[in-house]
Amino acid sequence: WAWDFNDGNTSNQQNPSHIFTNGGSYLVSLTVTTAGGCSSQIAHLVDVNYGPTANFIHTSLHCTNDSIQFTDVSTGNATIITWEWQFGDGSSTTLRNPKHAYPTSGTYLVNLRVTDENGCYQDKTENLIIDQSPEANFNWDIVNCDTTFFTDFSNNNGTNIVAWTWGFDDPASGAQNISFLQNPNHKFTGAGNYQVQLTVSNQHLCSDTITQEIAYDAQPMPDFTYDTVCFGDTTHFTDITPTDFQTIQGWEWDFGDNVISHEQNPVHKYLAAGIYQVKLKVLNTNFCTDSIIKEIEIHALPQVNFAPDSSCFASEISFIDETVYNTIGDSWSWDFGDSNTSTDQNPNHTYAAAGTYQVSLTVTELVEGTAAGCSNSYTKAHYVNPLPTVDFTFDTVCLGTLTQFSSLSSSPVGIESYTWDFNDGSSSTAANPTHIYTTAGVYQVKLIITDLMGCTDSIEKAVNVYEIPVVSFDAPAVCLGDTTIFTDNTLPAGNSWNWSFGDGASSTLSNPKHLYNNAGTYSVLLEVEDIHACNSSAVQEVEVMPLPIVDFSWNFAACAGDTVFFEDLSQGVNTTITNWNWNFGDNTTSTEQDPKHVYVQSNDITYEVTLIITTATGCIDSLMQVINITGIPDAQFSYTNNEGQGPCINNQFTFSDESSTESGLIQNWHWDFGDATTSNSQNPIHYFASAGIYAVKLTVDNSAGCHDTITQNITVFDLPITNFTFDSVCLGDTTHFNDSNEINIGATDEWNYTFGDGASATSSDPTHFYISPGNYTVQLQITDTNLCVNRMEHQVPIYGLPQVNFTFDTACLGLPTQYTDLTQEADHPLNTWDWSFGDGASTTLSNPSHTFTDFGAFNTKLIITDTWGCTDSLQKLVNVHEPPIAHFNWSDTSCTSGLIYFTDSSYHNQGHQITDFLWTIDGFETDTQNPQYTFPQTEIAYPINLIITDVRG
Repeated sequence: WAWDFNDGNTSNQQNPSHIFTNGGSYLVSLTVTTAGGCSSQIAHLVDVNYGPTANFIHTSLHCTNDSIQFTDVSTGNATIITWEWQFGDGSSTTLRNPKHAYPTSGTYLVNLRVTDENGCYQDKTENLIIDQSPEANFNWDIVNCDTTFFTDFSNNNGTNIVAWTWGFDDPASGAQNISFLQNPNHKFTGAGNYQVQLTVSNQHLCSDTITQEIAYDAQPMPDFTYDTVCFGDTTHFTDITPTDFQTIQGWEWDFGDNVISHEQNPVHKYLAAGIYQVKLKVLNTNFCTDSIIKEIEIHALPQVNFAPDSSCFASEISFIDETVYNTIGDSWSWDFGDSNTSTDQNPNHTYAAAGTYQVSLTVTELVEGTAAGCSNSYTKAHYVNPLPTVDFTFDTVCLGTLTQFSSLSSSPVGIESYTWDFNDGSSSTAANPTHIYTTAGVYQVKLIITDLMGCTDSIEKAVNVYEIPVVSFDAPAVCLGDTTIFTDNTLPAGNSWNWSFGDGASSTLSNPKHLYNNAGTYSVLLEVEDIHACNSSAVQEVEVMPLPIVDFSWNFAACAGDTVFFEDLSQGVNTTITNWNWNFGDNTTSTEQDPKHVYVQSNDITYEVTLIITTATGCIDSLMQVINITGIPDAQFSYTNNEGQGPCINNQFTFSDESSTESGLIQNWHWDFGDATTSNSQNPIHYFASAGIYAVKLTVDNSAGCHDTITQNITVFDLPITNFTFDSVCLGDTTHFNDSNEINIGATDEWNYTFGDGASATSSDPTHFYISPGNYTVQLQITDTNLCVNRMEHQVPIYGLPQVNFTFDTACLGLPTQYTDLTQEADHPLNTWDWSFGDGASTTLSNPSHTFTDFGAFNTKLIITDTWGCTDSLQKLVNVHEPPIAHFNWSDTSCTSGLIYFTDSSYHNQGHQITDFLWTIDGFETDTQNPQYTFPQTEIAYPINLIITDVRG
């Protein structure tokens, strides 16, 4: 067996297994070879799917009993349809993104297997370390009904507790409501039940939290004092309840404004002035209560106000007190927000910097019963508007050009107006104006800015107005092909130059040179910029004069010794030609316009004739042409055939011109092949369609019109006769090929058979053995002694063998075994069957049955022959089994007349199990192993039949 898995791997096992490392389609082939050397091949396309790539992530904190989020991030070419998680603690799930909590610490091997829609899967495994969490617990003790002391009793579970966080459920205690001590104490602000929470964390950042409820209580002979206050001040209440014989554990204050307090000595700020009924209720340690009510007055405050709200920087401000008084004003305290103050009722003040200042006025008025009177304050923002930021820019100022002025000014409140003074009698109110100066010089330009608050500022800058350069240049006229020299004459001198020469070319040199490709008048632009960035330009015409158009011709009757007549064809462009200078290439010259010249007779020489033309403008050009002086040609030729081919019909004849001439060049060729066809090629190719002798003629002409002719006889041979016969055979037989009797063996040089399966032969009458059935195109190529080649093809059939196969029933000793032929015909119908059963018996039936007389293993062989005589065979091993032995007993012990009990006692000598029973009793059938039957009559003999079948059938 030869397996090729199409991925560079093979196997010689009969039934191999193979792992493909990449997905794709693989053409897997199997070649089977018998011991006799016969082989066959089959191939199937195996699609290997790309598997998924398993991957997952999880939350970073891993503590016992914490819920860990696992997230699948697997990828694949096909859709992933299942997820199988194993968490390493015996737990699993098929959710895609599960959560899981570990009750104990340790290292767990987490595995995810993902499977895609093609059934392909992959595993991802990761070790997960679970850290032990602590167990939070605490106790507490309330001392003197006041401060509660807490003690941490947490279990560290073998770790180190490094952090404690207490929450006392007492928001009124402010920052004291939380503690990070291990054993803190806390004073609760009032009686009640508090949900105290403790969270402990170990070095692994694992934590645990516990919450416990704490009851806190309080006690009375109530009495209290208070101070007289103004609205907005805090009233201090002082408990003066006697404590000679009791302990007060609770206080309840009702301040008369729906506000209650349980402090012993509370402070309270009323939200409005007026008279209030204040009630104090106290509770002693015996849980007895009492109360007292007193009337107190909260005095109204003066309603403070002042003006103004804003001003400009650097201006003195007059502040005015606009307070509404309840009595008489006694004092004033101003804070201007810049570290300056005043005690005047209506002070003046100047700020040192612009900005927003929080101005505060505190007013005190006289109030009976108070030492300092009632005070009130009012603070509001006073905006000292900064002066606008004034600045501007301008571009380079050149005389007569538009100068752009751009304001860079700004104000936080917005700009209301712009005032420009250009210092030449002109002005503008635009934000970004433009201006043209008519005289060069230095101008002091001023910009005044007024913002929306009326604040103003200004700036002044010097603007230098420069003269514009006057551009000019020189460029003398030249002839085409000469370089034009440009000279800049600009005043004042330039700093940069930009030349445009009118033909697409340019330069940035001050005095460039330029070579024009064409004659004509060009508009040249020069742009000059001086050191102040002032620029100007000028355009001037530059002339490039054309060269004359030089041309001449001559009579082409240029055989040696003939007169050559030259004709001037030159033209001046917009001018006249004044001079002609000829050089005939043989050391002779002429100044005539149309000269004539005789060249001395020579053998195949060329002369370079030059004409130089000068025009009235002084422009000069020339032309050189080559003249061939030729002699009488000598016509000659040869021919060849392609390598390996002779002078045969339909073969290629390559004719080669070998003509020569004593002077000049051969220009024309005329071939006549003697078969009514011609050619004007120098070296033509020709095919003769018939055998025979052909007179081939070549005529050549040289450049002077002289010619010559040659004729040769060429013999063209016919192709050899080619044919063969063959016999049609079955696969496995030898095919015989026979050359046709018409072939001239004596004139044959080579035989070449190609059999259509890659094999070939070079002998006459060969044989060939084909390894596969089918129709083969066989070609015979004959080459004779003249190297003429001919070919003949025939379709040669190789008939396939019948595909022999058969099945048979279970073979039981002494019973007929049925054989069924399953043979598939190849190219012809099946004709004969030859069975050999391995026990000396045989038959020619197509589907026979056979009874074996002995048990054992027998080789049954079937030979099939089709109508063409193609034959093949197959042999199979038939195991003949010993049948079971049927036996039974019966009894009539019943008192019922005619009732018989049948008992199966069958057996098998080889111990095989008996599986089926079929009883026939007086026409009654049953498959029960041990039946009973009541016969209708007694004293009569009845036939009883039992058929048994074992597990082998």
